[in-house]
Amino acid sequence: MPACLPAYPARFFSHDLAVVRFISGEVLVLKDGEVVEQADAATILERPQQDYTKRLLGAIPRGYQAQAA
Repeated sequence: MPACLPAYPARFFSHDLAVVRFISGEVLVLKDGEVVEQADAATILERPQQDYTKRLLGAIPRGYQAQAA
């Protein structure tokens, strides 16, 4: 987790997966209010396991370049 972020737990809800990598340590992917995948941000974004997560990641605009935080 980046050093500039608070060390206490917080919830951040976003549809912008490009931002999630930079502010989240752990990610839960929800579909219809149910958790479909849970892992650290790098795992979710680089090696998603669920088809729904893969489709969400496929929706990120192609101009975005993922970089390690």
